[in-house]
Amino acid sequence: MISELALNDFGLAMSPSFFEGNWYYNLASLVVAVVGFGITIWQLYKTRRAADAARESARLTVSGFHRLAALVNFSELERWARDIIQAIEYDDLGSAKLRLLDLRSGLARARESSRTEAMPNKEGWQDLITAVVEVHELISASSRDAQTSTSKVARCQKTMFNVYQQLSAMAAKAAARIEPKPEH
Repeated sequence: MISELALNDFGLAMSPSFFEGNWYYNLASLVVAVVGFGITIWQLYKTRRAADAARESARLTVSGFHRLAALVNFSELERWARDIIQAIEYDDLGSAKLRLLDLRSGLARARESSRTEAMPNKEGWQDLITAVVEVHELISASSRDAQTSTSKVARCQKTMFNVYQQLSAMAAKAAARIEPKPEH
């Protein structure tokens, strides 16, 4: 059997002084300790909920930033495609070549950096880049030739118009994701 002396060494035995004198003060301090412990647990719970809310808010902010960046990026790419179409239409092949270089590098950057549902899948990106490369090669070859065939120009315009439509659709999707939702 464990002796009372051994329990006292570990502070486990209750001293008779607890029941002597004003025991209700001792009982009140026990109640205050239990209530204080409960308040501590409650505060930890509230702190956890606040941390979770802050984490979710940060996630939404980063997600919103990515959607806004995608919109800006797609709008710029769309504008370049429109400029290329106009340059081809006005037979300004030098400007078209410069904008095609911008569009090629812009598509590569957008593929690597944008994270949004407006993005096409890998095959879609490859189709866009392939179309722009094809137009760039046709324009480069045409600028070296003395005469540009109307069929090449028409093919370039058609291809660039398709690229422009795809970029416009991606910009519209990105813009739709950014629109603020009505509050109730």
